[in-house]
Amino acid sequence: MLREKSGRLDLVFLVDESSSVGAANFLSELRFVRKLLSDFPVVPSATRVALVTFSSKTHVLTRVDHISAPRTHQHKCSLFNQEIPAITYRGGGTYTKGAFQQATKILRHSRENATRVIFLITDGYSNGGDPRPVAASLRDLGVEIFTFGIWQGNIRELNDMASQPKEEHCYLLHNFAEFEALARRALHEDLPTGSYIQEDLSRCSSLCEEGRDCCDLMASCKCGTHTGQYDCVCEKGYYGKGLRDECTACPPATYKPEGSPGGLGTCTPCPDPHHTSQPGSTSITDCVCKPGYSLVGKTCEVVHCPEIHPPENGFFIQNVCNNHFNAACGIRCKPGFDLVGNSIRLCQPNGDWSGSQPSCRVRTCPALSPPRHGRMNCTEGSASYRTRCEVRCAEGYKLEGSARLTCQANSQWSGPQPRCVEIHCPPMMTLKNVLLLPPTCGEKEVKAGTVCKLACRQGYSLLGDKEVRCLPSGDWSTSVHKATCTDSEPPKIVCPEDVFAETAEHHSSANISWDTPHARDNSGEEVVVQVTPVFTPPQLFPIGEEQITYMAMDRSGNRANCSFTVTVIDTEPPVIDRCRSPPPFQTTDTEMVVQWEVPQFSDNSGGPLKIVSTHLPGLMFPTGETLVQYTATDPSGNNRTCDIRIVIQGSTCERPFDPVNGEFTCIEEEEGVNCTLYCKDGYSFTHESVHSYFCAHNGMWNPPYSSEQPDCSLNRIANHGFKPFEMLFKASRCDDPDLLKSFAGDFNRALGGMMPTFCSGDDIECKLEMLSQSQCLEYNYDYENGFAIGPGGWGSNWGPQDGQEYAYFDVGFATDRQPSAQQQGVTPRSSPLRAKRHRKPTGPTRDQKIQIFFNITASIPLPLSRNDSAEVTNQKRLLRTLEQLTNRLKRTLSKQPLSTFHIASEMIVADPKSLESKKASLYCRPGSVLKGRMCVHCPIGTYYSLEYSTCESCWIGSFQDLEGQMECKACPDGSSTPYLHSRSEAECKAQCKPGSFSVNGLETCESCPLGQYQPGFGSKHCLPCPGDTTTVNRGAVDVGECGLPCKAGHFSRSGLVPCYPCPRDYYQPEEGRSFCLSCPFYGTTTVTGATTIQHCSSFGSSFLPKEESMTTPPKVIRKDYQASSQVFHECVLNPCQNNARCEEMGAGYLCDCLPGFTGSNCESDINECDSAPCQNGGICTDGLGDFLCECQPGYPGSQCEAEVNECSSNPCVNNGICVDEVDQFTCSCRDGYTGVHCELEIDECQSNPCLNKGLCEDLKGGYTCTCAQGFAGDICEINVNECSSAPCWNGGTCSDAINDFVCQCPSGYTGRLCEVDINECDSSPCLNGATCIDGLGSFTCRCPPGFNGTRCETEMSSSFNLDFEVSGIHGFVMMDGVMPSLTAITCTFWMKSSDTTNYGTPISYAVEGGSDNAFLLVDYNGWVVYVNGKERITDCPAVNNGRWHHIGVTWRSSDGEWKVYIDGNLSDGGKGLSIGTTIPGGGALVLGQDQDQRGEGFNPVESFVGSMSQLNIWDYVLTAQQIKALATSCPEDIAKGNVLAWPDFLTGVMGRVKITGNSVFCADCPLLENAVPHLRALSTATSPSSQVELSCDPGFYLVGEPVQQCLNKGAWSHALPRCDRVNCGPPPPLEFGLYFGTDFQAGSSVTYQCNSGFYLLGESKMKCANSGTWKGNPPACLDVDECAIGSECDMHAKCHNTDGSYTCTCIHPYSGDGKNCTEPVKCKDPGYPEFGHRDGSIFMMGSEVVFTCEEGYELIGSSHITCSELGSWDRPFPYCKALSCRRLAVPENGIMTGRNYTFGSKVTFSCKKGFLLRGPAEIQCLASLKWSRAPPTCQPVACGEPSAVENANVTFTGRTYMSTASYTCVEGYRLQGRAEVLCEASGRWSDPALLCVMVDCGHPPTLMDASTVGSNFTLGSLVHYICKEGYTLIGLMTRECLPTGEWSQSSAHCLARSCGPPASNRPCLPRGTPQAFW
Repeated sequence: MLREKSGRLDLVFLVDESSSVGAANFLSELRFVRKLLSDFPVVPSATRVALVTFSSKTHVLTRVDHISAPRTHQHKCSLFNQEIPAITYRGGGTYTKGAFQQATKILRHSRENATRVIFLITDGYSNGGDPRPVAASLRDLGVEIFTFGIWQGNIRELNDMASQPKEEHCYLLHNFAEFEALARRALHEDLPTGSYIQEDLSRCSSLCEEGRDCCDLMASCKCGTHTGQYDCVCEKGYYGKGLRDECTACPPATYKPEGSPGGLGTCTPCPDPHHTSQPGSTSITDCVCKPGYSLVGKTCEVVHCPEIHPPENGFFIQNVCNNHFNAACGIRCKPGFDLVGNSIRLCQPNGDWSGSQPSCRVRTCPALSPPRHGRMNCTEGSASYRTRCEVRCAEGYKLEGSARLTCQANSQWSGPQPRCVEIHCPPMMTLKNVLLLPPTCGEKEVKAGTVCKLACRQGYSLLGDKEVRCLPSGDWSTSVHKATCTDSEPPKIVCPEDVFAETAEHHSSANISWDTPHARDNSGEEVVVQVTPVFTPPQLFPIGEEQITYMAMDRSGNRANCSFTVTVIDTEPPVIDRCRSPPPFQTTDTEMVVQWEVPQFSDNSGGPLKIVSTHLPGLMFPTGETLVQYTATDPSGNNRTCDIRIVIQGSTCERPFDPVNGEFTCIEEEEGVNCTLYCKDGYSFTHESVHSYFCAHNGMWNPPYSSEQPDCSLNRIANHGFKPFEMLFKASRCDDPDLLKSFAGDFNRALGGMMPTFCSGDDIECKLEMLSQSQCLEYNYDYENGFAIGPGGWGSNWGPQDGQEYAYFDVGFATDRQPSAQQQGVTPRSSPLRAKRHRKPTGPTRDQKIQIFFNITASIPLPLSRNDSAEVTNQKRLLRTLEQLTNRLKRTLSKQPLSTFHIASEMIVADPKSLESKKASLYCRPGSVLKGRMCVHCPIGTYYSLEYSTCESCWIGSFQDLEGQMECKACPDGSSTPYLHSRSEAECKAQCKPGSFSVNGLETCESCPLGQYQPGFGSKHCLPCPGDTTTVNRGAVDVGECGLPCKAGHFSRSGLVPCYPCPRDYYQPEEGRSFCLSCPFYGTTTVTGATTIQHCSSFGSSFLPKEESMTTPPKVIRKDYQASSQVFHECVLNPCQNNARCEEMGAGYLCDCLPGFTGSNCESDINECDSAPCQNGGICTDGLGDFLCECQPGYPGSQCEAEVNECSSNPCVNNGICVDEVDQFTCSCRDGYTGVHCELEIDECQSNPCLNKGLCEDLKGGYTCTCAQGFAGDICEINVNECSSAPCWNGGTCSDAINDFVCQCPSGYTGRLCEVDINECDSSPCLNGATCIDGLGSFTCRCPPGFNGTRCETEMSSSFNLDFEVSGIHGFVMMDGVMPSLTAITCTFWMKSSDTTNYGTPISYAVEGGSDNAFLLVDYNGWVVYVNGKERITDCPAVNNGRWHHIGVTWRSSDGEWKVYIDGNLSDGGKGLSIGTTIPGGGALVLGQDQDQRGEGFNPVESFVGSMSQLNIWDYVLTAQQIKALATSCPEDIAKGNVLAWPDFLTGVMGRVKITGNSVFCADCPLLENAVPHLRALSTATSPSSQVELSCDPGFYLVGEPVQQCLNKGAWSHALPRCDRVNCGPPPPLEFGLYFGTDFQAGSSVTYQCNSGFYLLGESKMKCANSGTWKGNPPACLDVDECAIGSECDMHAKCHNTDGSYTCTCIHPYSGDGKNCTEPVKCKDPGYPEFGHRDGSIFMMGSEVVFTCEEGYELIGSSHITCSELGSWDRPFPYCKALSCRRLAVPENGIMTGRNYTFGSKVTFSCKKGFLLRGPAEIQCLASLKWSRAPPTCQPVACGEPSAVENANVTFTGRTYMSTASYTCVEGYRLQGRAEVLCEASGRWSDPALLCVMVDCGHPPTLMDASTVGSNFTLGSLVHYICKEGYTLIGLMTRECLPTGEWSQSSAHCLARSCGPPASNRPCLPRGTPQAFW
């Protein structure tokens, strides 16, 4: 009714905030107001709102008023987001009348013609006057009044005030919670989004995570007058969410005239389908016709162009040319013609054709010119189509290219233009490694007559001719490929440095790795590398030295090798297998014979151990403690010692222990000795502990010794104190934390600065310490007595004082200073709140005060030296000073600067009278604790705990040897302490290493026994091997060492499977061995796997025995035979292949290969063909150690090395030139001739000039071509294009063929013309029941719910939740177009929400053009269900309570039945909802929003806020049982919906929706086993619905549910039970005795002990059994006859036995109490010498005492002394002096540490640089006065082989430290660099920086008129001089290259020969004098 008048409404809400309503219900009233306004547009132009709250008469307040003075900013957003949230609850009366009077004032300003309405919301009880007359007057004025109240209120009053009809205007509810339900049922509608009004951008800052600039540039912030929320709305012309980057311009052909929220649907389409518009158009006038269309009337019609025709000799493609807009016409020319102009013309939007009219022009070829040195004849003068030209070359030139050319239809000549070139020899192609001189011989053609020389690269030798010549025929004089270069240089290989390594832990070998050497060869080809012996890194090497050699061989057989050594050193000492001290022995004598278990050792080397001990079992040992040492030494000198402590307890009671800074006072009584521990002066105890100890004459003290024994530490009088204060300061306001903090700082600075003056008259120093517990208090005069609420409630430790008048505001401040550490724990906690009454003021109704807390600390210095009396006086002064501070503070606080403070324009005034304090207290600095008035340092072994303010024992792994420390010192790495309270670093013991254990995890440790292992440090036990596996050695460190042992007769490297049988001649009788034993005396076995020595015979062995072991030998050799060898070697495994023989070489092996095989294991067949022995293209066939050449024709010989010259018979005629080739010849014919022998004239058709199978007809001087069908042109070069008609369909690509075409079809089509669509679904590619949809060349799988992937192959996980974190329209999940049409539906999901503001829409479904409420579930305050626009408002309870709820909704069309389930139970339902209708398909399904139109139109008030999970939709109705199962378990058959499953929604997540993984629904429950201590589960099932039965360990019983079921939220059905210990109750009592025990629970024991004078008969212990009863029989106490077994009566007294005791009576003449009978004369007790013994305990006159010393000590003084008659001993007391071993000499090149040679002392040794220690590093002086071992020696470090220098020899001065090695070059080489290297301390030679370079003398000196013969200029080479013709050599004709690099001297020269005088021939006479040759 009111909704119809919402265009002009003035609404006034009167809201009761009386005390009877309460704060919680007041919030419900305000939420009711919001719900009532949900459907109304609150804006000044429509609905105006006022809200009045009322309680008492003075509290009728107008909280909201949009009616009296409306403003533009007053709208629904400001109302919902600012004004209503600002309303706070006050309480008071119920002045309803005043509320109506206030409403009257407001409505006076109401608009004319506006509907005026008042809503009264109250609990019904009014006071302060009858409101009904005022309500009646308002009704008379036309105001409509609605009243809402509670049933138990004043029902009549509410009814009278409401308008008529009363049933529509008066609503009475049972409680306030029903207000919202009333609004939902009465007013619920599908809320519209409504209109929007402009707002400031800052109002939208909460819409994005950045908190600012949330709106897009094309959006503005607006308020929704219906929604009541701020939102970013895109401007006109744009659509989208409005957030940053989410406004999109409306697409072309649309426009948007108004700015409104929504998607693309808000853009209006232009009216004509051929219209277009600019993106972002805002008006219909922006719609215009598209290009190519023109406006005809009101419609757009297509444009037409004029008709066109093809050019002459041309045609249209497909012979079609349309003329409408966008039509394209393709134009082509006939063959032989070129198109001039545009080949495609388009009909343009303006009606004109693109381009110009084309034409077809006949084609021409480029002009040809005659070649140089040639001539050309053509058929036509122009180069037009079909012109022919012929080319001929001049003599001496040859034609390159075709001799005849034809101009073709493609405007190209039939071939490239030929040229006439001079005849050359081709570039020579040589074999690998052959060099050509000059190099141009192999790079380009050369002229005839050119000579080329052949040579090889360095390292190669030439085989074949050294020179070749270019012949005039263009051929070379000989075959170049016959020349070859063979490799003559060995490869290069470098080995790694020598390797030194230590054995692996617990092993006798080391796993050695090295870089395998890589060889390189000058050939660049692969080099074969073999190793001797055969090793493959990483490799196990035993202890010792092994040399490894690598040999490299190239393919030519050249070899090189290198070597290095591997040395494995054992540095690991033996391990202790068993070392245990016996329990203490008891004796009444001074010594006794002791037996113990002899320690056991083992060593990683497996070698024999040398074990020595200081003592042997069976010897006599004195009382006290004796150290027995066993030392085991392995063959490498490593040793390990086991310490065994022999403790013998005598009857004498020694001191309990040696206290620190304390003493014992002991009293000897009949029962025993009582000792009391006390501290020395100046020292005290910090802990209250037992200080009395008792020893019953049995050597044992009670309580026994503990590491946490009490110690005394230094004490001093406490010299620090403090006094706490608190006071109040007046302030007009103080509820601002910043103001409080500023005030605290100012107060601290002001008062803190005065502190030194407070105590300035004394040596006491005072300081201020602010505390953080400060607060703001408020006094309220509206209450008769006032009230105060604080963190501590109404009470406090200060106590109430006549009530409280202050209210706590819950604001405080923190200061920069916290309470000092020393006050924590010793001072009271911060001052609590207090209440103080003040006189009620007559002015304002409120007053605020600041309450602060602070301490004043004081200290007085201690004197330099201790003075207890002075320190006590100072302490009293200190406390007195603190107590006097209160009055002084009050005076100070009443004055400036402390009386007032000005903080941020606020004045704060001190109230000195409020100052209160507590009594002053003492405290100590950290490191000490307060005991009375003393500060006592924390003793050694402890530290001061700041957390507990006490001295705490040092934790395990630490110690403290100083007093008063704040923390303990950590033990060194790898060590720990066995107990708490350690006092020195000496108590830190090394942790057990992996493979060992001990009781406390510290040394001395034992190795893990067989079948166990331990990988960790500091272990207290070893772990058993799994299953039936075991270990074969003690001390295993890893589970990998566990395995099945090899059985007898078998072995392996580890002793574990897999195993090998022992080879012949070997046997193994034991399991788990890594070796076999060789038969003794060269015996043999007839089988493998022999298990006993009896299998051995005396015949010869086929396996050479070795007298050494390559692996760990046995630890125990049986005594009935002597093993000659223990063997495990690689040869046993037959590694050599191809029948090779295996030879052992140290730890490796060597394979002796048969001929034809190579490789480390002879695994490779040698390919003799690798060296390419067959020449001239012969084919090589590899054989066994041989090869065979299969020669090419024309090349005979074993290696095809010979050649036949086929031109020798002159086979070419007609002057043809013969060219010899391989097994054939070629004739180079003159022009005009052809044939093999140039015997035929040329036939032009012979060259097949006609292309494409055209037929050639020879003509005189020419030819003609007849073309095949589909081709044209003079030589049939033109392929007729059948694709010009575009025959292919569906976008197929046409490929022209010969008289045919082929269509290349696009994907998805087939057929000759691509006319057939391929159905890709025929192969059923979709999985998991998916539907296949055929596409173009593809397919699409429509997956069933819950699956995805291209083939629906992946099942998606449902383990996630969707969190809709904020209210608004920007977070949702949309599934568009996936819903089918439905006549029934089931929707179930889990949800959790705490939102009480919104209606909340989990799911909505809307369709285009239909209902926006096709399926809708809204309002989690009480569900409303829509189906096809019809609604049902349910009576379901609200589910927005912050807990997970399972929701299920069903509907069916047949009868309209609908049901709503909550948590598996039916909550509401009915029939008749949208009967016979169908929910349409193809719409938009949205989670989290309600749609006003398909996919958009969201209202923030209807948005879902919370979490959602497991939403599934079915197309049928699930039964109630099925929905119950979904809510309580995880049924597999309905785990996913068949329409939509929960994982499907992941693809539709948009905006501010968070995906949270690991959902609890249908998740596994946690394991119950050991979930609480001692809990056991009978199964490990954790899946949903599984049940588990629980029980407890023996001795415990179950408290709680014994059966648990895993629920569907991953939690168990009940709380976890607990296991309590079984209790047996008190044990049976013992007469004359008592029992001791910590508790009486199962597994615990009690110990019985008799009273003094009685002895125990029976077992001393009883154990509480798991059944709850005591196990065993109780003992009894019988009287001891002390006189019979020995009493404390004096030797001169008589003993009388009594019940439980005895009496002593002295025998005359002795007197006394019987236990001490006075004798005439007695000497004092002489005591016991240190390291010695005393025999004799009677010290009366004449008695003798005898002294002896322990082993290793000698007695100094008399061994016998006698008590004289004077009561003194006749000789001084002797003492024991330690004996010394002989002095030791410092080893040469060694260092010795320790100069004490007495018994038990140790001396350590080390070596100088460059020397290694051989022998023990430490020896000890034994009791025999001999050293435990011989001193070691220092041996120099040995170097191996130095680095090899090529072409050099090396000589050594030695191979030890500081030795030198000198290099000398071999003949022909000289040295460059330093020739000497030094053996360094590292065991390596210094790196040589030298080279041996070949001696080269260079070119020899020239000799005039002579030539030099010789090309080798190296050392020893000779060159020869040969004089020119006509000259004679005078002198030596040779010179030699000398080692100096110079040529030998020579005086040779060439002298011109003389012809002598010419013959006389008279009368002629010769002229001239020279007679020399000319």
